[in-house]
Amino acid sequence: DPIPAESYISAVQAAHLGTLCSQSLPLAASLKHTLLSLVRLTGDLVVWSDDMNPPQVIRTLLPLLLETSTESVAEMSSNSLERILGPAESDEFLSRVYEKLIMGCYNILANHSDPN
Repeated sequence: DPIPAESYISAVQAAHLGTLCSQSLPLAASLKHTLLSLVRLTGDLVVWSDDMNPPQVIRTLLPLLLETSTESVAEMSSNSLERILGPAESDEFLSRVYEKLIMGCYNILANHSDPN
């Protein structure tokens, strides 16, 4: 492996995608629908509520925007995040995305790579 934890990353990604895309798992469609409903509700609350908690919304929606297996809710997550952070091309939005990506990669490499 060119990157020590590359096979681990690939295995985790395959497990997540395989679980959500598997036809043998009858709950997958229900879970995807529930996730879609919750993201839609969160987006509505961002618009309608003055008492929302932006840091919690960001911590919740940002991983959904970046996760391959939750691609079906990425656009709604992005729209809600844009209402809080500004346009997707803004420095604030991009810095949050890059920080999440770098921290995720660092955690995988630091915690799951073979020290030998």
